[in-house]
Amino acid sequence: MKRLTQSPHLEIILSAHSTDEARHAASEDFRTEILAVSETETSLTAAYRTLRYTACHLLALNGTCPKGSVAKKTERTFGHHRH
Repeated sequence: MKRLTQSPHLEIILSAHSTDEARHAASEDFRTEILAVSETETSLTAAYRTLRYTACHLLALNGTCPKGSVAKKTERTFGHHRH
């Protein structure tokens, strides 16, 4: 599974030390990565899980992902555990 949540572009977007220009460029590149997953993944299930995991991860950063959400289910499915 492509780990969009570990993208260096996402790190730039979230970094307090990034300039607005760097964030904008990283945002464009991150969007390209997201589109690449949706356009190139041969398994629709894998694409869905990757994109849903990424969405819930971003919502969690914003504090809006509900408890018991798909992110927890996805973590169990793929064996990813928070450390």
